[in-house]
Amino acid sequence: MQYRSLLSVSLSAVVLALSTSNASAEALSVDFESFTLGQLPGGADARIAGNATIWHVPDNAATFGEVRAGVGLGGTQGLVVGNRGNGFDGVIDNIKSGKLAQAAGEAAIGAPNSIFTTSYFFRTAAVTATANMRFRSESWGPDRTTFMAFNSDGDGALTAFARGLEDDPVISFPISPVASGLQWGAWYRVVTEIMFLDGADNDTVSHYLYASDGTTLIGSAVGLPSWEEGARQAGFNGGNVFAVDAIGFHARGSFTGDAVFVDDVSWSSRNA
Repeated sequence: MQYRSLLSVSLSAVVLALSTSNASAEALSVDFESFTLGQLPGGADARIAGNATIWHVPDNAATFGEVRAGVGLGGTQGLVVGNRGNGFDGVIDNIKSGKLAQAAGEAAIGAPNSIFTTSYFFRTAAVTATANMRFRSESWGPDRTTFMAFNSDGDGALTAFARGLEDDPVISFPISPVASGLQWGAWYRVVTEIMFLDGADNDTVSHYLYASDGTTLIGSAVGLPSWEEGARQAGFNGGNVFAVDAIGFHARGSFTGDAVFVDDVSWSSRNA
């Protein structure tokens, strides 16, 4: 379909640009066509740096993930993200992608790159409003650094919002609207970019939501704070500032079953 070919050409150009312009830049992508149906590879977090096809779902996660035929873009294979019926289980990284060999983060901690970008297509499994459905994506290292969410509101509408983390003067998690009145069962593309800077409370995150063609912008939340102060101020990841190398998905809420279908996921790191 047109949006798949457009994304393929665009991603190929990005990979070529990264490989020729910056030796430490890296990009991975997956369309789930090479995955075995009914599962995600990975086992006990057996992800391999630089391998896009090694994913992982923790055994104790509320979220489940499996590859299924006919749920991807254009009826191809895609990733199902669903909920086992547990609204909150304390596990944030419910589904983790394969990881980059070249992570992005602050130069002060030895990260080779400073910008991390993710892109994926998704649609809700339900074509009508589903109460308490929650789907989220995050950039991931040992902990989250971004937070992009899609929730059914009290009136049954599908909304998109982001949450940063502020330390002014105490830790807070402000909500930044991205879009509202989204269509259940329609495809959307989500792009998130985080820029890391040495020092406290200065990273920036931008989220963009596109229509099914992958290029028509529907909404955005630009220049938000990352979650870096969670490590410094709230003890996330044992208080250690960290780099990111993967994307994570999870489904929460009081519903049980399939939440969304995901396809054409890409994640990359580069220098500004």
